Amino acid sequence: MKDTGTFLFDTPELATNGAEFRVTFKTTEGATISMVESSPVDIVYDTSAGVAKPYFRFFSFLTQEHLFTTLTAERDALNAAVGFWLQEPSPGRIYNGPTTLNGVKAVPYYRLVNLVTGRHLWTTDRNEYDTLAELGLVQEGVVGYILP
Repeated sequence: MKDTGTFLFDTPELATNGAEFRVTFKTTEGATISMVESSPVDIVYDTSAGVAKPYFRFFSFLTQEHLFTTLTAERDALNAAVGFWLQEPSPGRIYNGPTTLNGVKAVPYYRLVNLVTGRHLWTTDRNEYDTLAELGLVQEGVVGYILP
């Protein structure tokens, strides 16, 4: 019998030549069953310029925090949570991909969440993003690109 499936994984934001992937299969107890390594591959990104999209802002009277999202599905879910989240006016727009404006390159804007408190954190610093993940926050990826 041959097992097949789909695997999702994060890749660097930058194009990479000669990347290799390793998949480790483990039992539910954590013992390694086998490991498969790929041949070198190139990671290529769409180089078309990002487009400015609405950036949605919400406020929770319960947690006293603001939440920002670029996802319309998340916006709709938060709007459905009547009494918990209140949609506020948009603070502006955010690019949905890499772009350059007047010679200035937009940088990735990362979002993390603390699953214990439910609070989010945003940063443009990749080192901070990775370090906070090592400390237990969950990486939610690049939510857009902003000008520094």
